[in-house]
Amino acid sequence: MNAMNVPRGSVVVTAGGVTLTENSDYTVDYTMGTVTITNQSIIDAGTNISVSLENQSTFSMQRKTLLGLDLNYQFNKNFNIGGTIMHYGEKSITEKVAIGDELINNTIWGLNMSYNTKFMWLTNLLNKIPTLNATAPSTLSFTGEFAQLVPHQARTGSNRGSSYIDDFESTQSGIDLRSPYAWFLASTPYDGSADALFPEAALSNNVDYGKNRSLLAWYYIDRLFTQRNSSYVPGYIKNDLNQLSNPYIREIPYSEVFPGRELNYGESSTVQTLNLSFYPKERGPYNLDADNIDDEGNLLHPEKRWGGIMRKLDNTDFEQSNIEYIQFWMLDPFLDDDTPNKDGGYLYFNLGEVSEDILKDGLKSYENGLGANVDSSYIKTTNWGKVSTQTSLTYTFDTANGSRKQQDVGLNGLSTDEEKEFPSYKEYVDKLRQKLPATTITRMEQDQFSPLNDPAGANNQ
Repeated sequence: MNAMNVPRGSVVVTAGGVTLTENSDYTVDYTMGTVTITNQSIIDAGTNISVSLENQSTFSMQRKTLLGLDLNYQFNKNFNIGGTIMHYGEKSITEKVAIGDELINNTIWGLNMSYNTKFMWLTNLLNKIPTLNATAPSTLSFTGEFAQLVPHQARTGSNRGSSYIDDFESTQSGIDLRSPYAWFLASTPYDGSADALFPEAALSNNVDYGKNRSLLAWYYIDRLFTQRNSSYVPGYIKNDLNQLSNPYIREIPYSEVFPGRELNYGESSTVQTLNLSFYPKERGPYNLDADNIDDEGNLLHPEKRWGGIMRKLDNTDFEQSNIEYIQFWMLDPFLDDDTPNKDGGYLYFNLGEVSEDILKDGLKSYENGLGANVDSSYIKTTNWGKVSTQTSLTYTFDTANGSRKQQDVGLNGLSTDEEKEFPSYKEYVDKLRQKLPATTITRMEQDQFSPLNDPAGANNQ
């Protein structure tokens, strides 16, 4: 019916001029505005069907004004003169009027007159024609109308009558990538070329797959710790004003990133930033490289190390979704005078099919598939740890089979105690004890996040 939310009872359906009965010959979906003929005989007959309804599409929240005045004066029973004036105006709901929705502000006025008279002289003149004998008086009737439409400029809206072809406010839609909760530890970047930056990405079920991963932390700073008038953490927030002025900790005003842009109602005046801290000399999770380290246990050749995070994008076809570019604002990473690194590094954005196999072994790992009471025949051991071979139907933990104990054991499916006895991690720890000096070993033994106490390096993730 080309209408929606049709008033109930306002639909009249006729077939060949005969009015049909609702719920017998047809049904009406008043919400969607559709009529369904249920009488098969009408369909088989091929009779023309017409539908009339009350359309409420003209009703809206827009303010409309209609004023009219009609005057009529009768001089006598034969002569009458009148005049009419009518004004119709609309007021815009928003200040910006789109093209095609221009406001109407028109006045129409007009004059009309009528004159009627009867006389016998024309009748007598006609009677002079042979064989013609007229007796009724002749009648003369004259009616005239004049009307003029006077358009006016709209009194409201942008620039009083102007309409916007396109203000480009809704032509761009973005995917916000700032939430740290949507990001996860990245798999080793792999491009398949002969001169790949990290050729170990082609390995599978091999601990060398993560040998160049460095520590990367991603987070956002809660406003609890950045507001100067905060008193939730006594002795820390109020006193450490130097820290609150640190460019990497302080709040970022919206106007600093987007000067001149107006904020929408209820929008925060500060920008929620995604913070990344990269430590190329510190080993990342599941990095079991015990050869290229110094006496302090730090990684050698930091310029060849990497750290990464990845996330999913619901738009899988960038061309169809018309996604054209990545827009981001990055704070200068060299503002801290205490940081000796002035050479910097490289920032890569990899788009497309990215492997979710963080510990690459070709198997799908999920924590709730492991448990104390799970049949060991469904548990497969790889060089990284333990993986369940059962199909993952749900992502909830079953307390009956003891899988709750395996919650948050890490991507390798091993607890910290199990890692210390697992061959790959035990070999890594043994190499560290052989290579590092005794002072470093002593210091690491007292650090709960050191490779000696956390062989996989995943407890601080």
